[in-house]
Amino acid sequence: MRQFYQLNAEICGVCLHKQFAKFTVSNLLFGWWGFISMFVTPVYILQNIYEYGSALRRVMDTRSRKENKLRSYIVKLPAHIRKGLLRLYIGVSSLWVAWFCYQIFVIVNSHHYAPVWRLISGQFWAMLLVPVGSPILFFIALWIYEGFRKPHIEIGNLRDRIATDILFRPDIAAYEYLATGSLFGKKSRRFRLNSENLSADEKAVLPSEFYESNGIDPNEMAKLFGYASGKEMTEHLILLFTKWGYLERSQLLNKVIDEELDRRMRKASAARR
Repeated sequence: MRQFYQLNAEICGVCLHKQFAKFTVSNLLFGWWGFISMFVTPVYILQNIYEYGSALRRVMDTRSRKENKLRSYIVKLPAHIRKGLLRLYIGVSSLWVAWFCYQIFVIVNSHHYAPVWRLISGQFWAMLLVPVGSPILFFIALWIYEGFRKPHIEIGNLRDRIATDILFRPDIAAYEYLATGSLFGKKSRRFRLNSENLSADEKAVLPSEFYESNGIDPNEMAKLFGYASGKEMTEHLILLFTKWGYLERSQLLNKVIDEELDRRMRKASAARR
C-alpha cells in the first residue's frame, strides 16, 4: 500500500537536513515496492530535492552570511535550470523504469515455475540505476566542481561580522565596559576598577576614567571577561593602548576591526594557494 507523507513546519537548518535525509532514505529503500511506486518514486525523490533546495535557500536568506559550500551552490542554481533538470530527470527516468518494468513483466509471465527473483534481479537493479544513480552523480559532480571554485569573500559582510565578533574578544569587551558601560554589546551599569589594586605603572597607562578609589577589585571584574586574574586583564588593556594609542573609541575599534579583517583575508588567501 503506497503511503504519502508531507512536512509543513518552520524548522532550523539542522532539522531541515535531518528531515530531508529521513525522507530520502525512506524513498530509496521502500519507495519502489509497488508497480505504480516504481514510476512515482523518482518523481518524489527529485521533488524532495527541489523542495529541500528551496527551503534551504529560505533558511540561508535569514542569515547575514552564506557559506561557500556545496549546499549553498545548489540553491543558487537558477530556477529555470532546476526546472529543466527536474523535467529531464522525470522524462529519462520514466522511460528507463518503464522499459525495465516491461522486461520484468515478460520474464515473470514466461517463467511460471522458475525462481522469478533470480531471473529479474539483474533487471531490477538496472532499473534503479538512473532514478537513484543520476541524483548521486549530480551531487558528486557539483561537489567536484565546488572544489575547483575560487572562494568568494564578501568584504562588506565579513567586516560586519568581525565588528560584531570583536565585541566578545576579552580585551575589547573589557575596554568597552570600562569606557562606555556596554557589556558584550548590551548597556549595563558601569563600574570602574579600584585604583588601590592597580600599580603605579598600570595607572600611568590606563585612562583615568577606568579607575577610582571606590571601584571594583580587578580580580573580580576580570572574571566577567574570562581572565584568570586582574593583572592579566590590565596587561591586555595596556597592550591595547600601547599598540593603538589613546584614540577615540570608534577609531580604536575600527583599527582593531581592520587588523582582524586583514588577518582573515591573508589566511583565506593562503588557503587558496
